[in-house]
Amino acid sequence: MKKLKGNTMKEDLRVLILEDVPSDAELAKRELKTVLKNYTVKVVDTEEDFIHALKIFKPDLIISDYLLPEFDGLSALKIRQDKCPFTPFVMLTGSINEDTAVECIKAGADDYVIKEHIKRLGPAVISALENKKIELQYKLAEKGLQESYYIINRSPAVVFLWKNAEGWPVEYVSNNVKDLFGYTAEEFLSCKVSYTSIVHPDDVGTVNEEVSTYSKDMKRNEFSQEYRIITKDTKIKWIDDRTFIRRNEKGEITHYQGIAIDITERKEMIADLMNREEKFRTLTQNLNVGVYRSTPGKNGIFIEVNPAFLKIFEFRSKSELERFKVVDFYPDPIERKSFEEKLASKGFLINEEVKLRKKDGTIFWATISTTTAKDESGKIIHYDGIIEDITEEKKAREDILNYQSHLKSL
Repeated sequence: MKKLKGNTMKEDLRVLILEDVPSDAELAKRELKTVLKNYTVKVVDTEEDFIHALKIFKPDLIISDYLLPEFDGLSALKIRQDKCPFTPFVMLTGSINEDTAVECIKAGADDYVIKEHIKRLGPAVISALENKKIELQYKLAEKGLQESYYIINRSPAVVFLWKNAEGWPVEYVSNNVKDLFGYTAEEFLSCKVSYTSIVHPDDVGTVNEEVSTYSKDMKRNEFSQEYRIITKDTKIKWIDDRTFIRRNEKGEITHYQGIAIDITERKEMIADLMNREEKFRTLTQNLNVGVYRSTPGKNGIFIEVNPAFLKIFEFRSKSELERFKVVDFYPDPIERKSFEEKLASKGFLINEEVKLRKKDGTIFWATISTTTAKDESGKIIHYDGIIEDITEEKKAREDILNYQSHLKSL
C-alpha cells in the first residue's frame, strides 16, 4: 500500500472519527496505519462533541459513520460544509444503497466506504486528502487571479498575451485596452485586429527585428521597446512596451506577454524640449513635468527649473534650491557619476530610470530625459532635461510582474 505523498501529509495529521461502536473505530484506526505515518486520532459519537472537535481539535480528515443513535453522517457533513469545507470527509457505513451513496456525494462527501470492505478505507483516505489539496489550490489560485485581474484592469498599463505566430494573435488582453488602443478586448480576442496590425508602418520593421533579436538570446526573458501605434480612430500614439518571453520545456517560445504604457505626452514634451530650446523658460513654466538646466560635474548646480520641478522635490521656491548641488539629489553619488558618463558618451538619454531624493530625504523613482549642450570646443557646458516622478507607475509594474510570477507558479 502506498504512503501519502507530497505536502498532503503534515508532520502530525489529525483524524477525527465519528463512530459510536468502539470496535468499528478500532478497525478504522487499523486501516489508517496502512497509509499514514504520523497522525493523531480523536473519536467522538455525539453532535456536541463533533462540533467541539472541529473547533478545538481542527481535524485534517473526517471519517464518519452514516448512522448513529442521536446523530447521522449527513448532518455531520452539513456541519463540515459550513465550518471547514476543505477538510476531507469520508463516509464509513455498515450498508448503503445506491441512492444513499449518491446523496452522500452530492452533499459533499469525498468518498464512502462500506464497513465490510474496510480495506478500501486506506485508498479512499489518500484520494480524499489529495483531491481536497488540489481543490484548495484551485480555489486559492482562482482568488489570486481575481485579485490580480482587479489590479491589472485598474492599472494604466495594458497587459497583452499573444501567441508566437504570424500576426501575433492575441490570447489575452486586459479590459482597459480600449483606453489606449481604441479597440475593445473582444476585437483583439476575436482576431478582428492583431497586434502587428496596430503598429505604425514605419516602426513595424524595427519592432519585428528587435523581437527576433531578443528572442534568440536564451538567457533573456524580457526586453523593452518604444514605438508608435495607430489607434482605431487613426490617432498616432507612442507606447513603452515591456515584453516578457515565455518558453516551453524545450526552450521554444510559445508566447509573449507585453505591458504597454502610453508615453505619447512624454515623447511630445521631449520633442518640444529638444526642438525649441530658445523658448526654454516660456515653454517649461506650464508643463506638468519637471524641466531643468544644470551644470556638469560633482559641483554641478541647477541653473533653471520650472515650477513642476520644484513641486517634485518639494521646494517652495527656487531660492531654497540654490543651496543644493545636483549630486545631493542622488542617494548614491556613484550612480550620479555613472549617469553623467553615460550621458557624455551618447549625448542624450531618454526615459532613464533613476532613484532620487527629495528635499526631506524621501527616496522616489523618476525618469530623466536629457541632452547635452556643448561649446565650440566640444566641452559640455550644461544639460537640459525633463524629470517625471514614476513611483506609482513603478508600483503598478511590480504588481503586474507579481501577477506574471503568480501565473507561472500555477
